[in-house]
Amino acid sequence: MSCSPAQRAKAMSLMGVDLGMTGVKAVAFDLDGKPLGQGYREYALVSGEPGAAELDAEAVWAAAEEAIGEAASAAHAARDPVEALAFSSMGEAVVPIGAEGRPLAFAPTCFDLRGQSQLDALVEKVGREELFRITAHAPHPMHTLAKILWWRERRPDLLSRASRFLCFQDFASFRMGVAEPFMADSLAGRMMLLDAARRQWSAQLLDLAGISSGQLPRLAPGGRSMGPADPDVCERLRLNPGCLVAVGGHDQPCAALGAGVIEEGMAVYGVGTTGCITTAYKELRLDANLLAHCIPSLPHAVEGMYASLAYTLCAGGLLKWFRDNLVSSAEREAVEQGGGDIYDHLVAEALPARRPPLVLPHFSGTGTPYLDPSAKGAIYGLTYSTTRGDLFRGLLEGIGYEMRLNLDAMAASGIRVRELRATGGGSRSRGWMQLTADQLNRPIVAMRSTEGGCLACAMLAGLAAGRYADLREAVERTVRTAEVFEPRPGEQAQYEERYALYREFYPAVRSFGPNAKWTE
Repeated sequence: MSCSPAQRAKAMSLMGVDLGMTGVKAVAFDLDGKPLGQGYREYALVSGEPGAAELDAEAVWAAAEEAIGEAASAAHAARDPVEALAFSSMGEAVVPIGAEGRPLAFAPTCFDLRGQSQLDALVEKVGREELFRITAHAPHPMHTLAKILWWRERRPDLLSRASRFLCFQDFASFRMGVAEPFMADSLAGRMMLLDAARRQWSAQLLDLAGISSGQLPRLAPGGRSMGPADPDVCERLRLNPGCLVAVGGHDQPCAALGAGVIEEGMAVYGVGTTGCITTAYKELRLDANLLAHCIPSLPHAVEGMYASLAYTLCAGGLLKWFRDNLVSSAEREAVEQGGGDIYDHLVAEALPARRPPLVLPHFSGTGTPYLDPSAKGAIYGLTYSTTRGDLFRGLLEGIGYEMRLNLDAMAASGIRVRELRATGGGSRSRGWMQLTADQLNRPIVAMRSTEGGCLACAMLAGLAAGRYADLREAVERTVRTAEVFEPRPGEQAQYEERYALYREFYPAVRSFGPNAKWTE
């Protein structure tokens, strides 16, 4: 049951913490979703050898402590101390923990593809279709299974020494001092070790990976209590004594929950370093079309529901590349000194452009529907009349066309999206969101809070603490839309024509990419 008016009058705040690839954000909210304080800290990827892209779990936790402490201090100053929190985190990255509770190695992230050959051998043995039937994921070296297979071959001692393997959500809960950290089933769904239909670890895949179920956390849906944090941790981070730690989830399903995506036909479009569309539906989808387009299914952050992820690995990261390489520091400083944002400045320059080149935004390989790690970016249509604005608009359009490919693929499997709710830093750009609505021919709903992942974790923490009767009540109380961008009918013809060309772009250059060693 939800709390009474008397209890609500005494209600403390809730915190959501999102552990991302390059940084951690912590936000404290009141029960109605109003932010009371936040903290953010960055950390760096470690590339110790070719192909490595790892995180130092100790550095991540040190950054998380600072971010949590900053947000909690602000809530405490507002006389609304944090009584419960939950974590969301990136998928796939895994931390091997020794018997003494310390990491035994850096955590390989989704960009670490060193397990490709080991995964290829497993696919040959088990079969691509069978792996999809078990895990609801197309095989790819980004997933945790491939990382453990790589360790098994290259560092077999690590598998025997590891008392447990934790993803960052449960690693952070472990460091909070809970008696037993649980892993959210939505996060486990991205490891390629979960039997998706049964929502339990696959004995067959664990055996092939060379680890036991005892080396993995117990599974639970988001919103379950793991008990109170360690008193010393609460004191150090300025959390309320006995602060409850709840099961959170994978960052994308959490972003969906934070945008109110709890019904079929809705989806969230997370526009950050990567771009990801996350849907919601009731029954697990395992049809051949999803496998052909590499679109995975996994448990939603909402108990009893599933989600699919369709994504491009380059979105905001592509715009950052443009900013860092094609915008002078003097121009950036001038815009910022004038109170502006450099990305808003570039979008305003790009929107009037009418001759943008076609851009294949595969600067770090593809996401769905191809999952091709060897793919490269490409730009077609450059002439002497091409301007910087033309090129930037081409980047924006390339991201949108990549998302449309995925929406079309999902629709072919019966996953139809009538409305996209946008979150993340890119959703603050009105011009970009209108352009995307026109390209996708769907309404884009910008959310009042762009920190959907943190808000979702606060909801899950509130559910565990008994502050909400269920997640529907939590969504009704906390989630607010800001603006709706309707597709403009007069713009459709040009995008239909260019989209038809875009669909042929990747197939046309695919055979060239693997042989272009000089591009490495």
